[in-house]
Amino acid sequence: MPEACINYLSSKHYATMIAIKKIATKIVLLSVASLLVLGLTIGTAFTIIAYKNDTADLEQLDKTLRDNFDLNARLEVETARSAVETLHKELEKQKVPLQTIKTSCANLLRGLKYDKEGYF
Repeated sequence: MPEACINYLSSKHYATMIAIKKIATKIVLLSVASLLVLGLTIGTAFTIIAYKNDTADLEQLDKTLRDNFDLNARLEVETARSAVETLHKELEKQKVPLQTIKTSCANLLRGLKYDKEGYF
């Protein structure tokens, strides 16, 4: 083959190789970009789901704490009422004057506490 033909084929081969490299680079960049978009989408979705779950958990915890507080307060009041009624009945049997019974019941309630700082 003449040398001109060899040069022509070599230059054509070189141009084809460059075109293939450009296409390969574009494919790699497109793949990386697609993976980044996919990763961001999945990450955002998981973040939203986690936020919603955390919000629901916090709301449930708040409701439970409030319900427990209300229940404990009601039970403490029932206990105090029962103690006052028992003291009142006992003092009435002993024919103690009404004013003394009221004072004794008030003193009993002043001494009762619930939680660390709760007073009746």
